[in-house]
Amino acid sequence: MVADCRFTKRIWSLVSSWVHQTALYPEQWKPTSTVRDWWEAITTTTGFSRKAARSLFILVTWEIWKERNGRIFQRKEHPTATWIQAGAKSLESLVLRE
Repeated sequence: MVADCRFTKRIWSLVSSWVHQTALYPEQWKPTSTVRDWWEAITTTTGFSRKAARSLFILVTWEIWKERNGRIFQRKEHPTATWIQAGAKSLESLVLRE
């Protein structure tokens, strides 16, 4: 499963540090057998908005997928989009903390 990829785990480690949510560290993940179970485990973590967690999950997963496909099929690297400016306002509660 994609959650077992060492690069994916590294990205999630960086993201969890960035948003100050230790529950998002890959070392904290419970073993799951499906992406849906993984989704539920990550997005129902206490301590922050479920909507924000789901937006973050979708953002990170989508960016990993796009980057992987770009590198494999087009031999190109792409910078991460600025999703908050694009309208994912729920992420502000995670990103703009003091």
